[in-house]
Amino acid sequence: MEFRYSGAENHIRILALSIFTVSFAFVPVIFNPPIWKLILFEIIFFSIMLSYIAIVGVSPLLTYHEVLEDGIKLRYGWYFSAFVKYANIAKVEHSDAIVPSYGVSIPMGYKKLFIVASKVGLVSIKLKETQKFKGVFNRKADEIIISVDAPDLFIEKVNEKISS
Repeated sequence: MEFRYSGAENHIRILALSIFTVSFAFVPVIFNPPIWKLILFEIIFFSIMLSYIAIVGVSPLLTYHEVLEDGIKLRYGWYFSAFVKYANIAKVEHSDAIVPSYGVSIPMGYKKLFIVASKVGLVSIKLKETQKFKGVFNRKADEIIISVDAPDLFIEKVNEKISS
């Protein structure tokens, strides 16, 4: 069963970045540069901003976590994927953790992996043994904090799989 994160904050982020990009693109016109410099600036600027919007704005919309037969598949956008076997899960519960930043991270001094696109709908997956995660430079974590739209259903489904 797949659990997505709808990402209302990400829609707002994409809109804000798009408005900034379009409005900033007109700034060089004020200085009346030669046309070839203006065109070159616009091509470079739009290339950079569209790449940034795709990574920061669109990629989090592809975040989902999947409850499979043998474990949980965790994904954050295009650039992070991990798998946790049920045999290594000690406890799954609601979390009131303070989210350091959106995205995928293991803050210094912690052994918590954050895979979050929101500060609401947080679920804590406590592991029996620390596990390495390639997407964060092989750092180890003994707890995973994720954000999902339906945390109660996610917790219920995972607990069913763990107990069976």
